[in-house]
Amino acid sequence: MIFLQGGGINITNETIALLTHPPADRRFVAQVFILQRVACFLNQVNSLFLYFCQFTLPQNSITIPPQFFFIFECFEFVTMKLGKKMKLLSVLTLLLTTLSFSQEDESFHRHKGFFISISSGFAGGSIDLNMQNNEVGINEIKFYGLGGAFDFKIGGAIRENTILSFDIIGRTITGPQVEVDGNTGSASNNVTVNDGTLGIGITQYFMPHNFFVSATLGAGNFTVENKDLGTNSGSELGLSVYLKVGKEWWVSRNWGLGIAGGFNHISAEDKKDLTNPAYSGTISTNKLFLLFNTTFN
Repeated sequence: MIFLQGGGINITNETIALLTHPPADRRFVAQVFILQRVACFLNQVNSLFLYFCQFTLPQNSITIPPQFFFIFECFEFVTMKLGKKMKLLSVLTLLLTTLSFSQEDESFHRHKGFFISISSGFAGGSIDLNMQNNEVGINEIKFYGLGGAFDFKIGGAIRENTILSFDIIGRTITGPQVEVDGNTGSASNNVTVNDGTLGIGITQYFMPHNFFVSATLGAGNFTVENKDLGTNSGSELGLSVYLKVGKEWWVSRNWGLGIAGGFNHISAEDKKDLTNPAYSGTISTNKLFLLFNTTFN
């Protein structure tokens, strides 16, 4: 728009057009002028509304926004006043003004695409070693104690809200309580007992509440490390089943924080004793855990 400064009066192009057109065309020019001003105002309202939605409203919470009807009513009023000549232009401007309402942000608060989850917390449940034909005459050893737990998942959505991932899961008990054939005692903090799992997991989110359930099936094993004696022994690989239920809250466009609990069962054969071929042993755990999640999706 060009502004002509003269005698303290701003004269616009539209004013010049009104003065220079023949009288028969002045009404149409005035109609265009009015419609342009209305469209400019409504575009500003539209921009403010989209800014408000971006920071305050959840994704897809409005299918047809109320502003759509407000814009339509304004244009209906204008077209009624301006007559049939302006109806086509009004409809086209209406479509352009409201087009942005139908555009969706593909990543905002949706479980699609790349996925990574890191969780840490606590787990409880004994680790039991049952032995047969042990040369020292011990039949059962149990390790107790609250341990630190974690899981790490990386993968992607195979469809919206359904995640396939590669999972790493672990627990460590430091200085556990030890029970040997019914006799209990405490190990020093230089003794740690660990269990771990590598597996394939699937997570299902239930939107819009962002609850989820996940399951992991994989290979698990156990290790016992005694720094006082300089020993580190472990089991063979066995079956691990990991179940988890939780709830997350969005804290940004793609990041969520949450809490989860669940159950993990691992069972594996103890390693063979080369000096005692008759020995066999099975080590297992049934543990419950509470974790705090950080997820990107």
